[in-house]
Amino acid sequence: MSDAPANPITIPIMSDTIREVQGIMPDEGMLQNATQALLSAGFDRHDLSLPAARPPLQEATPDQGAENPVDEHDARQARTLANSTIGVAGAMIGGLVASVATGGAAIPAAAAAVAAGLGAGGLSQASFQGAANVREQRHDAQGARGELVLAALARDAEREALATKVLTEAGATRVETVEKTGNLTRIA
Repeated sequence: MSDAPANPITIPIMSDTIREVQGIMPDEGMLQNATQALLSAGFDRHDLSLPAARPPLQEATPDQGAENPVDEHDARQARTLANSTIGVAGAMIGGLVASVATGGAAIPAAAAAVAAGLGAGGLSQASFQGAANVREQRHDAQGARGELVLAALARDAEREALATKVLTEAGATRVETVEKTGNLTRIA
């Protein structure tokens, strides 16, 4: 008899190499269209990124120097959060009215909760919209310099071909496959 387990566990080898298709987008609008086209083609949101065109060497690794694309889906979620917060504040107002009817002992606490709820909802929406405006201006400036890069993870040759096709059709000015290993990047 052997001491080895009947069903040995196989551990996959982790690679620090990432292969992605990158396209240079001319502006924020085309970036949004390309993002939606990639999502519609079956790419997951976590497969997409906005890598820095020329990151500092210490940030030029497969998992650094990139941000996530933000689209209408994210804006819709922010609006839902703000509206939900305002709805909760409305419910608190109902509680405040009920407190008045019972003698008013909880009025100060309920009023503070209502004010905090309304303020948080308004601040959340305003800060998201302000950040969206700044991001759009930054992306348009990067696009004008040819530095607005949208990347899609290419897990295999089929996904690579699909990403290349989608980015090209979406108006990317240059589309190429890039392989990143550790802190080295090379065009495949």
